[in-house]
Amino acid sequence: MLRRHFQYSSVLQEDYDEGREDNARAMPVARWCFVVILLCSIVDIVALLYSNFWPMLAQTPSNVFEDLPLRSSYLRLDELYGQKHQPSTPHGPVINFPRAFGKVSASDIHRTFPQWPIWWGGESGFVPFADLQVLVNSEMSTIAQFHVMDYGMENCSLTFRTPSATDAASLPGVNLTLIGTDGQNSTEIGIWLLKTTSKIDLGRLSWANKPPRDRYLGSMLLSPGTTARLPGISCRSGSYLAFEVTCKSLRCLVDIAVPIKKILGLYLRQYQTI
Repeated sequence: MLRRHFQYSSVLQEDYDEGREDNARAMPVARWCFVVILLCSIVDIVALLYSNFWPMLAQTPSNVFEDLPLRSSYLRLDELYGQKHQPSTPHGPVINFPRAFGKVSASDIHRTFPQWPIWWGGESGFVPFADLQVLVNSEMSTIAQFHVMDYGMENCSLTFRTPSATDAASLPGVNLTLIGTDGQNSTEIGIWLLKTTSKIDLGRLSWANKPPRDRYLGSMLLSPGTTARLPGISCRSGSYLAFEVTCKSLRCLVDIAVPIKKILGLYLRQYQTI
């Protein structure tokens, strides 16, 4: 009969206790690592949900900031030039180009027209081409907005320099179309000053929500190669001016685009007032 002999070796109590201590020390570290990873994951999920869904749920209207009052960038110049003995330096008129043009239709009062319909492709991608187009007929009007520049140049005269046939042929992007009551290449337009103290939201602009008319400023006769100018009006430095260009008759078409910074089309001439 075979007998198996087994040998047993006892584990020292000290070694067993050291293993338990190592495990005890490792457990809090692992637990804290798990908590940190969990918190970071929760923060990432909340940030992702916030960035994707919160703008749609709580969108701030764009005109909230546009209605903030304008602050003058010129300090105490009224006091300085209010003194009778303070001489002023003569300065010629300043040319002020419109910031933007918008179009509205009386036949479709809720229609909004797309902004920057023309794009240029360059090395850095496509960018909008800010063409300054005056498009007016018996149903459509053009809204032009200006930001008044320069202290002491606060007499503004709206001016329209119609491109000549040579300009239309030689300058890139210039368009010239004029049709009047007699079918000739000339027509008469009317200019209204609009009531506004802030920038117009061109993305929402329509006949139904355009600024109301303040007063009629006068008319201009447009023909190729000529310049028409209205009497000056008071314009505070830093303020916004908006004009509505309309047709004076039912048979009228004006389509003039000036996509380059030339003294052509519709612009302001600011004259010295101090």
